[in-house]
Amino acid sequence: MRDESATKHTAAKRHALRAGAGLAVVGIVVTIVASRFHGGTNPADLQTVLPEYAANPHWKAAHLGQFIGFLCIAASLIILLRHLQKTSDSVLALLGMTVVVIAAATFAVNHAVDGVAIRYVAENWVGAPPEGKVAAMGLAQAVRHIEQGLSALVAFNLGVALLLCSGAILSTRMLPRWLGAAAAPVGMVYLIAGVGLYYLGFSQHVLSFWSSVLLLLWLIAAAIVLWREGAR
Repeated sequence: MRDESATKHTAAKRHALRAGAGLAVVGIVVTIVASRFHGGTNPADLQTVLPEYAANPHWKAAHLGQFIGFLCIAASLIILLRHLQKTSDSVLALLGMTVVVIAAATFAVNHAVDGVAIRYVAENWVGAPPEGKVAAMGLAQAVRHIEQGLSALVAFNLGVALLLCSGAILSTRMLPRWLGAAAAPVGMVYLIAGVGLYYLGFSQHVLSFWSSVLLLLWLIAAAIVLWREGAR
């Protein structure tokens, strides 16, 4: 009975790790595809981008796709951290899972604002009569600042989660140490991007873009590691 139970446990662990790898890949692909339909140039220049947002027929679908992609990525991170926490009782892994959940919840609110509210204020400003343009722009600025704060907190939480993930991998030694070492600079870049967005706004969007690129590259490596672990 014990052998049978151990076999089932091992099989379940393998399935979970492979699921984590698959979710990472799906999240990467969905995020990239959805982002291709996002459109917009400089998010800090509302007068330029609001007409682009209003004219984009894929705006809401693109943000829904980005949200689905982020959920897959978050689930992959949770599976990775859960594996570390379950096999070594890592406090860092437990804290990391908590912060990932917070990041996902914040991202959900962020994309509700960006996908629906920003689209509304864009259409409202574009369709406003000349005498109503100032008021419409004021509303757009207010909603944009809410999005700015939420985007900053998403980046900050992701940075914290990646640093905790790095510490958990390095301290437990259950996964290759280079994966944990690589997570640390990605987490630091996300922390800097989050603080920059929080204080300086979307003028820092280039840093946010490159932090996302680094995360996707790290996720590819994490997916490979999880798949190999699941094959053992």
